[in-house]
Amino acid sequence: MAFLVRLYKIDTVLGDWHSWRQSDTAAVTWYFANQKLDILHPRFFDISSTPSGLDNPYGFRFVEFPVYNLGHLVTYKFLQFSRLAGVLNYPFEAAGRLFNIVFWLIGGWFFYRLINQIANKKTALAVVIFWLFLPYNIYYSRTILPDPLTVSLSIIGLF
Repeated sequence: MAFLVRLYKIDTVLGDWHSWRQSDTAAVTWYFANQKLDILHPRFFDISSTPSGLDNPYGFRFVEFPVYNLGHLVTYKFLQFSRLAGVLNYPFEAAGRLFNIVFWLIGGWFFYRLINQIANKKTALAVVIFWLFLPYNIYYSRTILPDPLTVSLSIIGLF
């Protein structure tokens, strides 16, 4: 069920609350897919000096290391060669969301196991159900941002 509720409109364009952040993150993956795969020099579409105050004529984006973008790229390439690409209107956006959804659910499994070690199965199940179906968690776990991957990897690391 947690997977299914996150599939709602998975292939819509980026036009929601954090669309500017998501489009900047997706642009790095787009450059990897269509220009050059250079993880040490990620690029995006903003060549202005607004983000850093420095000239950026090549559009470098030096924020987090592009681990999420590599996962997005692999998922996108997988969707291109699968039958799902014909079902989805925008497989590029769907790939970014799908990658985070899968990792969020893996993180949820480890979160359940972590709480189960601290408390008991009943408490762990209640906590994880609340965590998986909280509306903000549904929204943020399907964004095209590195945050859901980071949260999931943190939970796995705590476990």
